[in-house]
Amino acid sequence: WLKHASAVEAAAGLPPHVAFGPGAASASLRLAVADLTASLGSWMDKLSERKAAMTARHADTAGLARTLRAYGTLSVHIRGAQGLAAAGASLSSTVVGVAVGEATQLARAASPSTNPNWDQTLDFEGMLGALMHEPISIKVLRSHADPSAPGEHLLGEARVSLVSLLDNLSSLSAEWDAIDLGASVGTLSMSATFAPGGLADAAVRSQHGRLQVHVHAGSDLALTGTIDRGCFVRVFAGGRVLDSAAITGGYTRDLSWEEALTFEGPLGDFVQVKVEVQVMAQTASGEPDLVGVGATDFARSMAHLDLMTEELGGVGTSVQLRPSGRLSLKFEWLPARPVPVSAELAARFPLIASCLQIKRDKREAPVEAILAHPA
Repeated sequence: WLKHASAVEAAAGLPPHVAFGPGAASASLRLAVADLTASLGSWMDKLSERKAAMTARHADTAGLARTLRAYGTLSVHIRGAQGLAAAGASLSSTVVGVAVGEATQLARAASPSTNPNWDQTLDFEGMLGALMHEPISIKVLRSHADPSAPGEHLLGEARVSLVSLLDNLSSLSAEWDAIDLGASVGTLSMSATFAPGGLADAAVRSQHGRLQVHVHAGSDLALTGTIDRGCFVRVFAGGRVLDSAAITGGYTRDLSWEEALTFEGPLGDFVQVKVEVQVMAQTASGEPDLVGVGATDFARSMAHLDLMTEELGGVGTSVQLRPSGRLSLKFEWLPARPVPVSAELAARFPLIASCLQIKRDKREAPVEAILAHPA
């Protein structure tokens, strides 16, 4: 460090304060330690700032991923149009067709006018990421026209991106005062809002996915004698039944299965009824004996469902069995539909595509492959 400090001073053209020799070594060392301490302090401050920025950025990206994954209702409010005279709109009443993805809806006809006013809200249900993946299509037509084949009845049209809904994640709303409907046609005003649904909403319950029930262990089970023929766990979920593998043991009331059972279907199948579990013991007759039975809720709230979607390996719970014992489980919800990321969305939020891809890779790739990855 002394040689380095001396070289730095010489390169900067400064008078040397680092001296060598018996008398100056102690003072030079104190100056060097002071310089090193100051440098380390500055470096640690910058490291803390960078860590705080990365933590905030990670939280923002994770929050955005949850928002895009949310199911709910997109409400498109069509207000009115201005200056449709050039298209001959004053000759007949007009309607507005709005297409979001593959779904199309019509606003009711407005009275003949060059400045028609519809003031109507059209609702579309689904995952926000999918609803906003492509710009929505808006067409202004004469009221007797078919929006799928407008022909000469088309007065004006536009495509509007919904990415601006993400400018404020707390409100998920945006407004457009003058959407250009085409050359010399006029403009249209509208707003859009997305409302995430709850567990009772049809949009949320309709999403398909996989419920993974991780059966871990049972304790203080009502077992007598040895478990020579095996003991297994039977799980009832979504109108279906799956059994774990049977395990054997000696004189014990504590067993460990460590097995995942997978149920597929719409979310509504699993949140309408409780998940029932039974611990069964094999017998010589072939008919298993019931050792214990219990039930639990799969998801108690949307926050609980989000946690089971994000946490690798699921969220743990403990089920009280009758007549005695407990069974430890973990629930994990794996949505069947990945969140699509458009080029516009990726440009505005560069980390979101990689964040969602990492989530998918962690669930699909073997643990060994994840740990061996250079990153």
